[in-house]
Amino acid sequence: MKKITLIIGGTLFTVNLLIGLLLSVYPLFNLFFTSMVIIATTLLLYLLCKIKMKDGFVVGLYAFFSCLGFIELILGAVSHDSVQDNGYLVASIILIALQAISLVICNVVSKNV
Repeated sequence: MKKITLIIGGTLFTVNLLIGLLLSVYPLFNLFFTSMVIIATTLLLYLLCKIKMKDGFVVGLYAFFSCLGFIELILGAVSHDSVQDNGYLVASIILIALQAISLVICNVVSKNV
């Protein structure tokens, strides 16, 4: 599962990079934003596969992280092309933090169940 996660993440990153470089309507900021979202989501999914947790937690978190990653990707694609006063960027940062906190909490709870 670890290899599949890295292969899919790498493929999505490459496709995003190619689309960003080929389309002139895709601003450089959005390309960077979506690329960071893909990298962060892939890293969280990879960590999820590496950490020893009960299967129910892993399956639930995998679906949760994938859905939130897709939402963050959409936020990055429709975002304004500036960092200042960018609500989409703030929402994405909050969602990534929520994913990281969920991973830590589920890891602790899984060991106590």
